[in-house]
Amino acid sequence: MILTSEIVEGHYNLKINCNEFSDPKTYCTRESNPHCGSDGQTYGNKCAFCKAVVKSGGKINLKHPGKC
Repeated sequence: MILTSEIVEGHYNLKINCNEFSDPKTYCTRESNPHCGSDGQTYGNKCAFCKAVVKSGGKINLKHPGKC
């Protein structure tokens, strides 16, 4: 799944490739690299964010990099 997010007002045009995390057997590391989801939640890293995107069926988008 490739997630594409465009935020006009925030000037973001972010493309996040979540393919490497689509396998449910893939475990996330504890690396700190926050991603702010459109659901208002801060995910600890790309892996955690992508797992949430997959679980939501693609309903969550990347609002911006960093903490919400």
